[in-house]
Amino acid sequence: MSQLVPHQPVFDLADYVRHPHQVRAQDLGLAAIGELPAPAVLALQHALAVEDATLTVMRDLLLTPTHAEATVTAFLSTWAYEKYWVGRALRQVLADQSVPAPRAPGLGLRLRGAVDERLRPIVDAIVTNLQGERVVAGHMVTGLVDTLVTRLTFIRLAELAPPLTLLSNAVLAVTDRHVAFYTEQARERLRADAGARRSAHHALRRWRWPGTALADPDRIAAVLRYLLRGPRARGQVLAVDDHLATLGRWPRGYTPSPVRTEFGRFVVRGTTGA
Repeated sequence: MSQLVPHQPVFDLADYVRHPHQVRAQDLGLAAIGELPAPAVLALQHALAVEDATLTVMRDLLLTPTHAEATVTAFLSTWAYEKYWVGRALRQVLADQSVPAPRAPGLGLRLRGAVDERLRPIVDAIVTNLQGERVVAGHMVTGLVDTLVTRLTFIRLAELAPPLTLLSNAVLAVTDRHVAFYTEQARERLRADAGARRSAHHALRRWRWPGTALADPDRIAAVLRYLLRGPRARGQVLAVDDHLATLGRWPRGYTPSPVRTEFGRFVVRGTTGA
């Protein structure tokens, strides 16, 4: 099993762009998966929803000063391609499962979704363009934490539902280089500029577990309680935050703990405030 935070050499962008990874059907062991427990199916559905949001994430980033960073945009083009294949793999696994139809979102969630789709990109573009290139550090740090919790999700799925081990290994192999890129970019920017550190600090304080902002909080709570129960998962949650703390100096008195915060929000305290 791959490590949660893989050890990677210096990231080679040219090699990454030339040699993207595909998750293929033969990598998944589909014939041996069989019927999965309902909580594992729910977790896979949530993971698929996160992958399906890839283009929205790219759109939002490219409306900000991040679009002017040639290294980042080159990475994102291959990143989106690789995530397409991850989403395709998840669909292949879910196609053989008894998947209950998700409950239709309530009026409140639909309204929040409509407002978010129309207004948030505009507001974010205005705010981030006023801040300038320092916002790229925030994007790199949140990209890193998003990737690490994706890895945590698939590590836990393999531990809780062993027939998903091949799927988990395939996804982790794809995300190894994503972690290397985001870690390298975030470390360089945080160590060089106080404004970048403030941007990253602000971004992490606003960070939420991927796919939860506009989702049914009860459904999300069920998924995260399944994935994050037990002392092993708690150790992995701490490992993500500990990795963030190694990236560089942070504002005085601040220790990065975004994943611990989400752990408490959904797993310890339930859905209050979700």
